[in-house]
Formats: sequence, C-alpha cells, structure tokens
Amino acid sequence: MFQTLKIRQSVRWLRTVFRREMRFLRRNFSNSWTPTTINSPVLRHAGLKRMWSAGLLIRCMSSKEADQNVTRSTMIMQDGISIEELPVLIKRISAGALLSDEIQAETESPPTSPPSNNSNGATAVFDQCSTVKDVYLTLQNTDPRLLTPAFGVKALDKLLALKYRSNSETRSKRSQGQNHVSVVVTELCNLITTSRSSEVIIDGLRTVVKHSHNPSGKADCVDAFVQVILHRICDGTLTVPEILEAAVLLTGCGNQYMTTIDHFWQGITALTTDIDKEHILKLYSLLPHFKSSQRVVLRAAARHTSKHLTAMKSEDVSYILGVLMRLSWVPQSLLQSLTRWINLNLHVVPNRDFGSMIKCLRHLKYYDPIIAKAIERYTRVHGASANEDMVYMLSDYCTYFRWRTEAVLNSVSDVFIKNHKDMALLNVWAVVNAFGLLNLVPKNQMDFFGSLEWVIREKFHQFRPDHMVDILVSCLYLQRYPLNFVKNIFSPLFLDRMNDVLQEHELQKCNRKLKLLDSALSLECKQYHGPYLPRD
Repeated sequence: MFQTLKIRQSVRWLRTVFRREMRFLRRNFSNSWTPTTINSPVLRHAGLKRMWSAGLLIRCMSSKEADQNVTRSTMIMQDGISIEELPVLIKRISAGALLSDEIQAETESPPTSPPSNNSNGATAVFDQCSTVKDVYLTLQNTDPRLLTPAFGVKALDKLLALKYRSNSETRSKRSQGQNHVSVVVTELCNLITTSRSSEVIIDGLRTVVKHSHNPSGKADCVDAFVQVILHRICDGTLTVPEILEAAVLLTGCGNQYMTTIDHFWQGITALTTDIDKEHILKLYSLLPHFKSSQRVVLRAAARHTSKHLTAMKSEDVSYILGVLMRLSWVPQSLLQSLTRWINLNLHVVPNRDFGSMIKCLRHLKYYDPIIAKAIERYTRVHGASANEDMVYMLSDYCTYFRWRTEAVLNSVSDVFIKNHKDMALLNVWAVVNAFGLLNLVPKNQMDFFGSLEWVIREKFHQFRPDHMVDILVSCLYLQRYPLNFVKNIFSPLFLDRMNDVLQEHELQKCNRKLKLLDSALSLECKQYHGPYLPRD
C-alpha cells in the first residue's frame, strides 16, 4: 500500500514538473515550440540524453532549412580549456512521446535494407533507353513491386543524362517537356529518399549532383537528400565513409551548403570505429570546408591519424601537412606525430616530398628537436644532390627559426658554390641572407664569397632592389665589406629604381638598411669613402 502511494506521488510530482517546464517554454519562446529531445550519438556519449532547449549548455534557434523532425541549433562544448560554440542537429518529437521508449528504440536500431534479387535485372532495362520518352515508358510498364529506391536511382540517372545530353535541340523543344521532366525527377527523388539503405541515398545524391540541369530544380532535389542525410546523422545511422562522401558531393553544389557540412561533425566524432587511411585523407581534404566545427573535426582526424600513422606513405604525410597550412588552428600533438614519422622514415622519403614537408612546417611555424635532427640527417646524406628548391627551403627554414646549424648551412653553401651561375636570384638571396642573419661564416668562405661576387657583378640589375640591399647588409654582418658595389648601390639610378619598384613599407625598410650600410662602412672600413647618404 505504501509502495503504491509512493509511486502515485512520484507520478504526480513528474506531472507537476512537466507542466511547469511546459509553461516556461510557452512563456519564453514565442514560436510555440514543443519540448525537444536531443537524439544524437555525440550528445548521448556526453551524457546528455535528454535536455530542454532552455538549458544552459544549449541555445536553440529555429531554422527554416530544417524539416519538422530535425532542427538546427548551437551548443557550447568544453574540451579541456577550449570552449567552442558548435552547430548541432536536434531531433524534435511531440510532448506525448517524451516519456515513451518508442523514440529510443527507433534511434538505436539502424535501418537495414531488405535484399533485392531482381534489382540488377530490373535496372538493366534502362541501358536500352535512348530518349526521355523511353524512360517514361519503362517506368510505366514496370511492375510496381520492382519500383525500389535502387531502381529509382538508375531511372533518375538515365533520365537526367538523356534530358541534357543533346545540345542540338532548340530552346522551345526543351521547354515543352520541362515541367513533365521536373515532376518525374521530383517523384524519383522522393522514391529514393524512402530507402532504408544509406548507400542508396548517397547514390541518389551523387546522381543529382553530377548532372548539370536546372539550378532551381537541382537545389530542390539536393535539399531533399540533405534532409534525409541530416536525419540519419542525428540518428547515428550513417557511417563515417558515407558522411564523408556526402560532404564531398555537397562541396560541389556551391557555398550555400557550407553551413550544412558544418553539422556533419556529429556523425564524424560520434562513431568510435576506426576508418582506413583513404578515408582519413578524404577527411583532411574536407577540413577547409568546415568552419565553426573545424577544430572538433580536426581533433577527430588527428586521433585517427595517430592510429594509422605507420601505414602512411611520404606523399600522404606531405598531403596532410599541405592541408594543415590552410587551417586557422593546428594541434601541436599532430605536428609532433608527423615529425616523428618523418624522422623514422627519412630513408624512404623522396627529395620532392621532403622539401614539401619542410615548406609546410615553415608556414605552420613549427620547429622541434625531432625535425631538426631529421633535417641534419638529410643534409648529411643528400646535401650534395639537393636542388635549388631544397636549398631555398632549408635556408628559409633556418632563417625564420634562427636555427644556427653549421651542418645544414655548410651543405647549402656547397650547393651554392657548385650551381651559383645558374641559380635563381631568389635562391641566392635566401642563401646569403641566412648566413648573414645567423652570423655564420661558411667553412669554404673563399669560394663562397668569390661565387657571390661573380653573381652580383653579372646580375646586379636583375635583382630586386631590396634583395640586393639585403645581400650587401648580410656581407656586412659577416665582415666582408662590399666596396666594389658601393657606387652601384648609392647611385641615383638604383635609388630611382627603388622608388619605382618597391611599395611604401618596403621602401621605408630598404632605406633604413641603406643607412645602416652607409654608417657601418663609415665606422668600420677605412677604405670606404663615405658616408654617401645625408644625415637625418
């Protein structure tokens, strides 16, 4: 008796709380929202199986792009010291179903497509269709039991291909059957979206995207598939490869679907199953298309990368670093893993890939002892055979990080001495600038400065004015005074060329270096007949 009384009191208390929350929602939300259940694998994993939209962690905003079952909102997520506002998909249900278990059973059991033995034979009939009318007749004469979503994909593909294949038809002839074809295309899309197989849904979206047809009609078809995909991401029934394929297809549909791709992070981060190397690389290729959820997806990609790092090849690591250059934020742990891979697999890394890796690390502003060790090992083995691009990248990397390494720079000087007559002027500037700023005299200094003097004498007027000033200032740092070129550098012709070529901020910087060169030579070199520049 007492137990029954307690149960009744609990039920009465739950009803009271439920009515109070409903009044709160009606009072604070003007668009008559129903209570919202968050059915998402990500949120379930975070322990948020059911949360009201008026909570502190979720700020729900109505979206016209969503259907009656799935809405788009924002969520505040904290990962350590990082707090981010992320777009989130929320599946909405009626108030009466909140206390039932039907919705939970529906979301936790992924749909399975029934087997179809006659699918291949039924779709083969479209191979014989040569006109749009043939497709209509085939659809009309087909047994209704064979009108499956997979059958609809084949029919849609053939219909769109025939509709826009021939350019010899006049505009009037095309416009006569425009409405009829649009209706059939819409019905086929509706048929495909009823499939319980996610693979069929992706095939249907691929069919719509690859054919160039009416933009408005194409957008309507794509939107229909997008709603189904979002619904399945919310339920957690799409695999990571299917989500990635859908994202790749949507990137080819224009910028209007970039916000939709941002919601795909839920399906990517929720599934704990490993993905293979090819899908990891595809995930990296999609990272620039994620905006507000880019960091979350990148952390998921980094976790999968660390698991499959041993299976990566040099071109894979180079590609990943190239993608990371385009992102606004990169985790240091991922760069550490990649540099460890470079150091361990240096013997199988080609020169082209290694140079690309160094270039990417330079733009990512990343330096650690592991990559420094790898670069020194590389120059000891391949330094003599390095090309001009490698020389530039090594010089630029050492200059940017103020890395004064004799092993690398002496190898660079050897390549410069060997190829100075044919070396590009930009590479000459990078090599000399590295030695000057790091105050390191090459071990073969006589040959080095002799080669540099030949380059300056023969190609003085081909250099950019600011690069030539940098080269002479670098010689000054190394106490090699460029007296033979003083008259050329302070001539009116060179100064006029500076004013014509350089921009305002470059010109000011170059003038300061000229004053430094003039003053330093006046103080340190007795053979210098200066100063040539007037005092301030």
